[in-house]
Amino acid sequence: MDDKAYKRELWIYSVLVVVASIFAFGTSVLSALITLNSTLAWILSIASVVLFLFATVKFAVYLKLNSRQWLIAIVLLLLAWVGSVIYLVTRKPNV
Repeated sequence: MDDKAYKRELWIYSVLVVVASIFAFGTSVLSALITLNSTLAWILSIASVVLFLFATVKFAVYLKLNSRQWLIAIVLLLLAWVGSVIYLVTRKPNV
């Protein structure tokens, strides 16, 4: 694994994660600005999840993670997801 190939893969991973974040963030921003078709909102949301999972798996395969490292990556992914859901569900609207 040379440094140039690693930097290229890291760059690709970063861009994919940013695009996935824009899709996820864009759904709420677009629906606040315009009347967003519910089908388009679902497509953007699903695309963001699929793109993030694809980027994570692609980069993990490149890094040649062993089974324990895969488990840790998946657990951290789920914890972040569950953590944000729990945080948002337990919040009360600001007045």
